[in-house]
Amino acid sequence: MDAINTSIRRLRQFPRSGRPSVRIDGTRELIIPNYPYIVDYTYIEAEDKVVILRIRHGAQNLWEVPPADA
Repeated sequence: MDAINTSIRRLRQFPRSGRPSVRIDGTRELIIPNYPYIVDYTYIEAEDKVVILRIRHGAQNLWEVPPADA
C-alpha cells in the first residue's frame, strides 16, 4: 500500500510520469515499481488535476475497459 500511495503522491508533481495508455485515449498508466500493480489515471491540464481511474493488477486483461461508474 505504501508503494502505491507514494507513487500516486508523486503524480502531483509529475502528472505525465506514467506512459500513455494504448487502451483508452487520453489516459495514462503508472507502473508501481517492484509490484505488479498499474494505476490508470488521467490528467486534466486545464485544472492541473490528476484523476485516478483505478488501480489494477498487471495480470488483469489489458483490453478490459473499466466500468463507467468506477
